[in-house]
Amino acid sequence: MTANQTLLVATCGQGILKTTDKGKTWTRLPIFQDIEYDDIVRTLDIHPTEPATIFAGFQHGVAKSIDAGQTWHRLSSFIDNYAIWKLVVDPQNPDNIYVGTGAPTRAIAARSRDGGKTFERLSLLFPEHCAGVSKPRLLAMAIDPEEPNNIWAGVEEGGLYHSQDSGDSWRRIDTEIKGKDAMNSDIHDIAVVPGSPKRIIVSTGKRGIALSLKSSLAIVIRGT
Repeated sequence: MTANQTLLVATCGQGILKTTDKGKTWTRLPIFQDIEYDDIVRTLDIHPTEPATIFAGFQHGVAKSIDAGQTWHRLSSFIDNYAIWKLVVDPQNPDNIYVGTGAPTRAIAARSRDGGKTFERLSLLFPEHCAGVSKPRLLAMAIDPEEPNNIWAGVEEGGLYHSQDSGDSWRRIDTEIKGKDAMNSDIHDIAVVPGSPKRIIVSTGKRGIALSLKSSLAIVIRGT
């Protein structure tokens, strides 16, 4: 919600819905733009210092609005061939944008270092199919607001991953946690909560857990 009370909602089949009066009335996108009024849009994120600038991940790539969601223009790249399930903007350097893709297309992770003008595929590799959901989906990505080189990614039926170098390399976390706090690999969402200790909140298909960071290790501190 921006200062003028604009709220945008991404939908599957109604494009992006917009209200400017705290939800009393809603409008759909105007026609004849790169995101169709009946498009599938799964993820939105806002520029950290320019609230009228918004990025959307939709069924055919990434789009950008500079007028608080009224008009949208595709940021054309190889990502146009992928369905975007998650998009996050670096809160300290908004030129860095990370996206996760998935069904009905292949699940990959990609990064832009120039505000979405170009994207590069990252080294995270996922199988084309998995037992639980056929084609997997990279549903969750989160950037540490204090140390934005720390990136977290979660895949439906595919595990939890952590990068300490802005996505250049990745380490799988869920398979390292054993015993009664062993993680389910069905990751649906991630949030980074600053503090001491810093907490990584992970939502899974069966339960949520909280991780505490100590040096480069992730340690389970609570199961819910």
